[in-house]
Amino acid sequence: MNKKKSMRNNKRILLDTSFLLPILGFETSERIMNTFYKLGSYKLYYNEISILEALWKIIKVIRGRDEEVSRIRQGVRSIIETICLFGYYGCFDRLAGFVL
Repeated sequence: MNKKKSMRNNKRILLDTSFLLPILGFETSERIMNTFYKLGSYKLYYNEISILEALWKIIKVIRGRDEEVSRIRQGVRSIIETICLFGYYGCFDRLAGFVL
């Protein structure tokens, strides 16, 4: 494998809350929404604090209807199952034992 191809496979991004909100069903800025198609070639990471921050923002907006809660729950599952956790002790492929 040549060096250029190897470097392309090692591209990683730590997503902030603005990028997690759309996954949870909430729009953010147009700039962020338009960036999603570019993220496919990166290994994505999130931080637990960003999930907490996103939930704080969501609590201010939702009215607690079942479909809203279900959409948010599915979004959190999607984040946990498809994006790597970046924590204090490094990067983890999955958040083991996390149950919603």
